[in-house]
Amino acid sequence: MATLKLKGRYYRIYPPEKFLGHAEKEFRIDTAEAAFLVVDVYGLGFDPGDESLSKWSGMVSKQSIEREKEIIVNHIRPAMDKARELGLPIVYVSNNYRADAIPDDLP
Repeated sequence: MATLKLKGRYYRIYPPEKFLGHAEKEFRIDTAEAAFLVVDVYGLGFDPGDESLSKWSGMVSKQSIEREKEIIVNHIRPAMDKARELGLPIVYVSNNYRADAIPDDLP
């Protein structure tokens, strides 16, 4: 397989007096040891003619749907398509919080 060369961006919340802010770092990723992780996208692809979107209320509200669409169509979907082209496994994860599933005795 190949090696991906990507720029990642992260936020530095130090020192406490004045955060350093955003920084970029170059990463090299061996595609034989990688997967593409999709978190909380809920299967939305915003594909033309997708009737399931008529039932979607948006992450925040109906007003947030256009922003969600822009992020998925212009950022997430192209990255997923490239990951598939490279043969990376695609892993979908959904954050499904349930207060009743967390034990009361956690430290």
